[in-house]
Amino acid sequence: RARFLQQCRAADGRGVRFSVGVVGLKEHAAEIEALRRELPPHLYLWINAYKRVPDYYTADELRHFTAIDPLFPLNNQRHASLGKACRAGHSVISVDGAGTMRRCHFIRELTNNLSKKPAASTKRFSPSVTMPTSVSALKHGAAQTVGPGENHWPLVHIDDLAELYVRLVERAPAGSVYYAVDASRLTQREVAEAAARAAGKDGKVQPQKPDGTPYQEALMLDQQISSEKARNDLDWRPRHESFVAEAEPLFTLWHSAQ
Repeated sequence: RARFLQQCRAADGRGVRFSVGVVGLKEHAAEIEALRRELPPHLYLWINAYKRVPDYYTADELRHFTAIDPLFPLNNQRHASLGKACRAGHSVISVDGAGTMRRCHFIRELTNNLSKKPAASTKRFSPSVTMPTSVSALKHGAAQTVGPGENHWPLVHIDDLAELYVRLVERAPAGSVYYAVDASRLTQREVAEAAARAAGKDGKVQPQKPDGTPYQEALMLDQQISSEKARNDLDWRPRHESFVAEAEPLFTLWHSAQ
């Protein structure tokens, strides 16, 4: 607990906006109470209700946890979330006591670690959009786009993004906003063509009719974003500036990890 509290105070001192979460197991009640007592009062400590056992909490236990986290009664309900929009990895991330970063604590895939400086090179590539494009090329013989693919996609390599996260924690003023994108201005079709070439499909692209879901609508947005502010203010220098230029080696790394 002492090490975790030390990290919380360090992040709080740098103006990082965050909350602290715990799982509300009965046997951890005393530790949860101690954690709330030792955290700075303005930091929100939320209790993730344990729902795997029906009627897990007694009335006294419910009152005790609610006194620590006033929103606990809302958490102690099952909310329908399947198919709903989620901002995990976009406007929020999850960081555990060791500094390990994830888009969400339910997602096992690691993003990076705030306690370690990112390596000069990478042995993995784990984007959310570009590799599925290559998968479609492998499966269907052509990379699939949502719609004609003329819209622009802002891209960033996961290691460059992690490097910016570290710089934000160490240098950025509280409340500041920065965009993390590489220098490319690629269209969805250009990304798909590069992915198809990397997958050995001669750059073949097959436009697909949008299915009307929010996810596919998002993939059709035309977005051209500049990271000039991050580069100037934080001296952020992405090492990977174009997916098209690196598609083949990145695909090889990704495919070897499957």
